[in-house]
Amino acid sequence: MRTLSSCLAGALASVLALGVTQVGVAHAQEAVEGRGVEVSPGTVLHPTVGADLGVINNVFYEDESPVTSGLLRLLVNFAVASDKAKPEEPIPGEEPGNEPAPPTFEFRASGGLRYEEYLYYDNFSTTEQRNLALDVQGHFQVYPQGNWTFVADDRLQRDTRPRNFEDPSSTNRIDNLLQLGMRWQPQGRSISAGARYENSTMILEGDSGVANRMNHTLALRSDWQWLPYTRFFGDVSVGFFGALGEAQVQSGSLTKNSSLPIRGLVGVATTLTEPLTLKLHLGWGYSSYSAGEGYNGPLLGAELGYAYGPTGRIVVEYNHDYEDSINANYYKDHKILAKLDQQVMEKLLLTGGLDLRLRSYRGIDGIGMPSRDDFLLGATARAQYVLSDRYYLSASYLGQIDATDYQSSFMGTDDPSYTRHELMLGGRAAF
Repeated sequence: MRTLSSCLAGALASVLALGVTQVGVAHAQEAVEGRGVEVSPGTVLHPTVGADLGVINNVFYEDESPVTSGLLRLLVNFAVASDKAKPEEPIPGEEPGNEPAPPTFEFRASGGLRYEEYLYYDNFSTTEQRNLALDVQGHFQVYPQGNWTFVADDRLQRDTRPRNFEDPSSTNRIDNLLQLGMRWQPQGRSISAGARYENSTMILEGDSGVANRMNHTLALRSDWQWLPYTRFFGDVSVGFFGALGEAQVQSGSLTKNSSLPIRGLVGVATTLTEPLTLKLHLGWGYSSYSAGEGYNGPLLGAELGYAYGPTGRIVVEYNHDYEDSINANYYKDHKILAKLDQQVMEKLLLTGGLDLRLRSYRGIDGIGMPSRDDFLLGATARAQYVLSDRYYLSASYLGQIDATDYQSSFMGTDDPSYTRHELMLGGRAAF
């Protein structure tokens, strides 16, 4: 049983876990895009609507006595992009048509809304978890084929999550990532280089007890295309991370310590054989914090992809990295990821994945011991069956495990471990 004080600790812990301890593998692209709707000459909008019905076990991310509920999910998605220039159609008996002029700019945008209704109406805390999530992103590039090009990318997300104790309130979080860059890419040359600025902003709605934050990053990158299928790259960056507003929003809550992360790495992406691809990177990361522990260690990554058939591919990845954390100064991940995509009989698309992480939090302040170690395991599986060029069916499973011996001591004790399952069936219409 949870005491009131442990529930308060759980409220804080649920904020910390939002987007941090959730582990899973993103699904592949949708099976059907649809013909699209022309909104202006050369610009086509691809809208998709859908609905899923299923069950979710452990709504509140509890370590014991999980609540199970039916779940209705409604989806509206879109994608739009500028049309690519096409050469003139040749006329029999005449000279070939002229090549089209390079575009001055190009853009694309995509996104969607997700509404969730919990169907356990005998439990007020569960039904009050109904929410509306948002995910939109855009890309804009000036002179994409010029010697100099300007690139702007932005992604805005609003995510919602029940607290990790039974309560009608929830944790809502808004994230925005803006990237601006200038790149030198001389035509006919194998070397390119560029500079970029990144702004990452996180805002927690309501009285979460956790500071909002804004992170700035300045970076330089260079690429060398060696032979048709091999590219080497190098990337260095320095960050200025800190709170947006008060660093500590209430007495006894977490403090957002400012930091100065410095990172550098080199890597390669290549095709070893026709079905076999390889990506490698190696570097070093360092960050000091205004209070508490910082990091100073290697950055490692390797990805091996194998197309074992015309319609099947598997990817295995290992990554060792450091990230700024909400409930600590930072966390370190050892991540092992496996993904599978398989098309069967032209109409059935199968995707799945396993995501295992050994995660270490360091520099925790105010809610317990300064260090925490977690074992995270995520599993996904999805099947999409195409009915026509517009309609398809979908079935998906998502499983999550977070196992830790950490105990929060903020006004009580709380175990943030949980096991969660979600099974959904539904359909989509792409126009």
